[in-house]
Amino acid sequence: MYNRLFVFLLLCFSGQALAVDSIFVGGVRHTLTQEDFFAVGDSFQAELDVFGDYGQELIIDIALRVEGDAGKELPTATPLYMYDAQLYASCSGSAIGQDSSYLYSPASHGELQLLINTRMTFATTCERLTLFVTSSMLNKDMEMKLSLMEGF
Repeated sequence: MYNRLFVFLLLCFSGQALAVDSIFVGGVRHTLTQEDFFAVGDSFQAELDVFGDYGQELIIDIALRVEGDAGKELPTATPLYMYDAQLYASCSGSAIGQDSSYLYSPASHGELQLLINTRMTFATTCERLTLFVTSSMLNKDMEMKLSLMEGF
């Protein structure tokens, strides 16, 4: 118990979060990069242990930025490129939310932003957060900001 409390306090008062494999409710806002995800076919997934959910209402804030080269060129008179990305989040088998974004642009390199911001209480405690990202972009660069807080 005291070890968990010490780690929690260390994370709260440090300028940067340690390697992201767990997240504390009310802890620091984490930044995940592409290296924190593992490939699942053409998609990416991250799994994080969650500490501090005891049945209270949680505020879940997930912001994702995906940047890369166009995965599809549309057959138009002038070149038009399509970008797409989808974000799905769940915790211990309970769906949290999803977001998707699409962009049609004459530029061959683009950026999309996705957001899940919700308040919820889980039927069972949230112990394992799963994040799933899909995109047809090539040479992707992803950055995600993530925090879990108690509702007030």
